[in-house]
Amino acid sequence: MTGGRAWVGIDPGYNDTGIVVRRGPTLMFHTIVHRDHDEATADAKRGIQVGPRYGMALAAAVTDVVGRVWAVDGHEPVRVAVEDLTAPGGRVKSADGSQRLVQPRHLAGAAKALAYIELTVALHPLARLVRVPPAKHGQHLLRTYPDALVTAAERQHGTNRGARHNADLNHCRSAWDIAGGGPTADRITIALDITRAAIAGGRSSQGDPK
Repeated sequence: MTGGRAWVGIDPGYNDTGIVVRRGPTLMFHTIVHRDHDEATADAKRGIQVGPRYGMALAAAVTDVVGRVWAVDGHEPVRVAVEDLTAPGGRVKSADGSQRLVQPRHLAGAAKALAYIELTVALHPLARLVRVPPAKHGQHLLRTYPDALVTAAERQHGTNRGARHNADLNHCRSAWDIAGGGPTADRITIALDITRAAIAGGRSSQGDPK
C-alpha cells in the first residue's frame, strides 16, 4: 500500500472495535470503541452482550472518522475497509498463542457489531464500504506496526516477534492490516462486479427474442 488516498480500517469485536486511518505507511488516527454495558436479554451463558448502546457508539465513531477523512480528502467517497466474518472452524487463538474453543455468543456479538458498522458505512453519503476477508490481521511482527500501536511493555521484550492479542491496541493493529488490505479487496470486488454484470447481461441478451 503506497501513499495517496487515506483508508479507514475497522476491526469489529464484541467487546472492543479498533478503528484506524492510514495513508500508505503512515498512521493518521486510531481509536478503540469499548463496549461498557452488558446488553444481553438472556442469561449469562447464552446472552449476547452486544446491543443498541454499543451499536450507536460504533455508528458515532464511524461517522466521526469518515468526517475527519472527508475534511482532508473530500473529493471522493471515503474508503472504509471492514473485516468480514467467516464460519468458525471450532477453535481460535488465545492471547498466549494457545487454541481455545470458539464461544458462539462472542461470534454472534461480533456479527452484530459488524452489522452496525456495515449499515452505518453503507448508508453514509460520503463513505464507501469495502469488505476485507479475514486473514492474520494484527498478528504480524510487532516491528511492522507504527510505534503508536505497540505498547511500552511489548517493546521491552523486543519487536521482532509476532503480535499477540494481549493488548487493547491489538484491535487497532488488526484495523491497520485491514486498511492495508483494502485496496486489493476493492479491486477484486470491482472486477467481480464487472464480471457478474457481463455474465448477467449475456444471459439476458440470449433470452431476447430475435
